[in-house]
Amino acid sequence: MVESSHGHFAMMAMVLLVLTHLAVFVPGPRRLKTAFVVATFASTFLSEASGWLVRFVHPGFAILKPVSFLASQVFLGLMLGLLGAFLLAAARRRDPRMVEDRRVAAEPARRAAEDGRG
Repeated sequence: MVESSHGHFAMMAMVLLVLTHLAVFVPGPRRLKTAFVVATFASTFLSEASGWLVRFVHPGFAILKPVSFLASQVFLGLMLGLLGAFLLAAARRRDPRMVEDRRVAAEPARRAAEDGRG
């Protein structure tokens, strides 16, 4: 149990750290984002800790394992969906003139490279 938990605790902590930090920058109510981050960490922690609780505290904690696992998966799925929707919306909002301005700004460098000066 120690061998599997050790690596899993560290990996889940890193995954949650990255995803929740990204989710914090998505526009929305601060209280909702805070509740979402806390619920994600809590459900994932309970999912990991429930095996230990069943083994060393009481078998009655067995129901906690599937419930907390499903809750953590739902929160992670919602977080990924939220981030994906935010990124797609941001890509659609991008001003096409900005892309054209970058091409114009890069033109002298491209010509110099073609002429062998770059």
